Amino acid sequence: MAEDSNDRQREEIPPEFRAIILALSEKDPEKAFALWIQWKGPLPPPQLLAKYDEIMPGLADRLTKMAELQLVHRTELEKNAIPEDQRQSKRGQLFAFILALTFLVAAFILIVEGKETPGTIIGSVDLVALVTVFITGRPKTK
Repeated sequence: MAEDSNDRQREEIPPEFRAIILALSEKDPEKAFALWIQWKGPLPPPQLLAKYDEIMPGLADRLTKMAELQLVHRTELEKNAIPEDQRQSKRGQLFAFILALTFLVAAFILIVEGKETPGTIIGSVDLVALVTVFITGRPKTK
């Protein structure tokens, strides 16, 4: 049964490390070992937290508090960043509307004053730009 558990552990070790470990273990078996632990999230699994506490009493609590503080910090950042992004987006839309309206008015004035070609070009470019923005949208940012 010990063979099965050792085989399973060997399978979990990435091949590029397995050769190095085997070479080291042949030279000095007491110094060669590998530990591969992986987890997702800010805290290690409870068993590992308990090991931290064995090494240094109170360390697991300190790590938990650190993760909690990070969560509060991130929440505060998001609470401030999201409304600011919304304000910036609205401001950009307002400025774009004013700019587009200015070009349309300028095109209209040019056409009324008898300068049909420049007025038509400015008006057409303005309308094509507006339609393009509405069709394609803006690139998503993360």
